[in-house]
Amino acid sequence: MTELTTIDQSRAEYDSLPFVNPSLLMYATKSLKHFRAAQLGDITSDTSDAKQLGDFSHKALLEPHIDLTKEVKRQMLEPGTTDFAIWTGKVRNGRAWAEFQEDNAEKTIIRQQDLDAAYDRAKTAITVSKAVLANTTAAALLEGTKTEQTVTCELCEVMCKGRMDAYKPGVIVDLKTCRDPSNYAFGKQCAQLRYNVRLGCYRAFVEAVNGQRPEVWLIAAETSPPYDVAVYRPPEQFLDNGWLVAEKALKAIAEAERTDYWPGVCESSEILYVPNWAMEEQEADLVDWGA
Repeated sequence: MTELTTIDQSRAEYDSLPFVNPSLLMYATKSLKHFRAAQLGDITSDTSDAKQLGDFSHKALLEPHIDLTKEVKRQMLEPGTTDFAIWTGKVRNGRAWAEFQEDNAEKTIIRQQDLDAAYDRAKTAITVSKAVLANTTAAALLEGTKTEQTVTCELCEVMCKGRMDAYKPGVIVDLKTCRDPSNYAFGKQCAQLRYNVRLGCYRAFVEAVNGQRPEVWLIAAETSPPYDVAVYRPPEQFLDNGWLVAEKALKAIAEAERTDYWPGVCESSEILYVPNWAMEEQEADLVDWGA
């Protein structure tokens, strides 16, 4: 197996590369207008509790040198602030709230329960990490890998980048946190969240660089007791379908770059698609679906 030259980079260094990554590309599968808005920073990234827990879990397992206590503070602080101001009031309005905001204009105002919840997610992430390493199949899969590896290439006239969770010659490993790691439930999550597009990109990027298609493996890690862990090999057809979606998006991005035309989801007019249940003729004399 030919060795792939990947790049050890910090997250900040990776983010600074002006290339298209799978997360950004996903916006183009909705419309080029959405892609362009995300590219320019007009669309904010997911900041949900589940997203934060997943991020913490990745760091606990793949970047154990990171202090998650400090990471909580870094993520929760607003830009330009260096400390928190804990709001203990019941509601965030009225005179007391206005005065508190004024007195703490240079701090991030946060409720104690929200800060505590973030620290709890960090603790859970450490437990998830330990569970993954305690799983013999997952541990064997991760053995010998380099983590958080950057790969770059040009595909469809677009410069692309990817940050793989873990890589060793011929093998890509991706960690996913989940509520239910059982086969069907996790497979449903993979389909709903379109993991195959991202994984299809990683596979294509590696193949573009060294000419050999790697295996792709998923580690599904449960985020609540008993913190079960499962290892899955996604079907090649699933990954193929994901790459077809990504490839179509990349070609559209390349064309949009040439023409500086970034169309939205519907540039003219179309017949509206509605669910089948909404097409039932309950009152045929009042509702004409053919009109």
